[in-house]
Amino acid sequence: KLNSMKNIFCLCAGRTASTSFAKACSHITNFTSAHESLVGILSSLRLDYPTHHIEIDNRLVWFLPQLNKKFPDEDTYYVHLKRNKTDVAKSYLERWHISESIVKAYGHGILMKNKISETEKMSICLD
Repeated sequence: KLNSMKNIFCLCAGRTASTSFAKACSHITNFTSAHESLVGILSSLRLDYPTHHIEIDNRLVWFLPQLNKKFPDEDTYYVHLKRNKTDVAKSYLERWHISESIVKAYGHGILMKNKISETEKMSICLD
C-alpha cells in the first residue's frame, strides 16, 4: 500500500526524536521529507505540501481536520512517533524557560494558569 501513498504525515508530541526521524527520512529516494517545514505560515498555505512528501511536525495535530480535507485518507498515511511519556515530560520541563515554549503556552494559554509552581510544571509537562 505504501507504493500508492501520496503523502505521509508524522504526528508526535514533540521531544520524541522527530528531528532524528526526519534525518532518517531524508535518505528515502521516492519521497521528499522535511521537519516542521511550513511552521509560521497562515491559512491554506500552512498545508501546502508537495505530493510524495513526508512531513514531520508536532503541530500537525492542530490541523487534522484541514489535513483530512486536503489529503484524503486513501492517499495519506499517518505515523505516530512515540517516546516514553516521562522522558518527554522531562525534556519539556528542561525547556520551560524558553520564552516561546509550547509547553509553557499550554500551561498558561490552554490551561489558563497564571501562576505555576515548580511542582505543577512537571504535571503540566506530563499532561
